[in-house]
Amino acid sequence: MDVRLFGGGKWYQGVALVGYIFFQLLLIYSYKKYRQHHNQTRVFVIMIGLSILPLVAVKLALVLPISQLSFLGFLGISYLTFKTVQVLMELRDGTIKTFKNRDFIRFLLFFPTVSSGPIDRFRRFQADEQQVPDRETYLGLVETRNCSRPSADAYKTGLFTVAFTNPPQ
Repeated sequence: MDVRLFGGGKWYQGVALVGYIFFQLLLIYSYKKYRQHHNQTRVFVIMIGLSILPLVAVKLALVLPISQLSFLGFLGISYLTFKTVQVLMELRDGTIKTFKNRDFIRFLLFFPTVSSGPIDRFRRFQADEQQVPDRETYLGLVETRNCSRPSADAYKTGLFTVAFTNPPQ
């Protein structure tokens, strides 16, 4: 059994994931720029359609004789598509005004929620990420698992924040 990430016979899933992230980032960035001055429903619907296009292609490849489209698939594509659509909707509503591309990528690829849920909103993710608990609070969350979203909160505010927001000097 090959346990390397994106190794062995499924290497194309890693390529598909990276391509998917760049595609979604391009859509989000384009819509964010557009939304600063305009708000047409037609453009919003087109962006949502483009956002779900990779998922539709993967699902169609399962039922139609278009096996070439299955190379776009990777584990979690439905989940990541939902999160991207949610960000597009919040950009349209105006609840998200601005963010950095790095923040969107971290939100999309945050492993504990991808692997075990729950689906988190972008604004909540950003707020939780900014509130890093002290050592005792973090250990209490991990030990008792006594929080509203046990695995995600403990990992998000501790391990992930330390590992990705405070790079070694």
